[in-house]
Amino acid sequence: MKSSRYLAIAATAAVSFLTAGAVLAQNTGAGLGTRPATGGARPATAAPSAGVPAAAAAARPASTPPVVVIDISEVFKQHSSFNQQLNALKDEIKTLDAYYQAEQKKIVGQRDKLSSFNAGSPEYKKLEEDIARMASDLQVEMALKQKNVAEQEAKVYFNTYNQIYKQVEMFADSYGIGLVLRHNNVQMDPQKRDTVLQGVNRAIVFQRNLDITEEIIKRVNAANVAAAPAGGVPRQGVPAGGIPAGAGTARNPAAPSFPKR
Repeated sequence: MKSSRYLAIAATAAVSFLTAGAVLAQNTGAGLGTRPATGGARPATAAPSAGVPAAAAAARPASTPPVVVIDISEVFKQHSSFNQQLNALKDEIKTLDAYYQAEQKKIVGQRDKLSSFNAGSPEYKKLEEDIARMASDLQVEMALKQKNVAEQEAKVYFNTYNQIYKQVEMFADSYGIGLVLRHNNVQMDPQKRDTVLQGVNRAIVFQRNLDITEEIIKRVNAANVAAAPAGGVPRQGVPAGGIPAGAGTARNPAAPSFPKR
């Protein structure tokens, strides 16, 4: 009797186990979907880039914008309008210096007259006061005129640099240039200490065919000619336009060549 009872319990447990397995298999199939037939192609999945997150790979630019260099000092030296305005200021300074020398001679002449009066006399004191006033007025006058010249010089440099900057910006926009670095093209001469120091302290150690100095010089001077009034000093203008195809320069025979946007 006991053995029959044990067999019945074992049979019931086996049926429960098989039923639970069938239910589990049915639920699993419903959740994951039907598995493809044997031999069918498994859906392809995109493999991530090795060591590079997908977001970083998507944000990476397609190409790095080119970099060029320019010698700003050389552009100033060959800037026609800048040199004309600077020469005009130099002439004004020479005129002021001549005026100062002439006024100084007048003061010296008045001082020489002091010897004709007795020291302490009313005439002596009056002339002495006149001389002091003349010298003081001259110093104030010259200081104001020198300040005016200095302000004019600052404006010339300011306007010229802005014009150069605008031409560089237009050039960079036309050719997709992302960075323009300041460069010094002065050739080192062992007999001239200043040139050696400039060469040693260059920020750009080496560059090949990246110098746009001559092209910018041509652009700013062409702008000055185009904007110059009849018989007057060229105004600081900025024309539209691009670099001539295949342009080369004496300084840089193979000028930078970038696809124009």
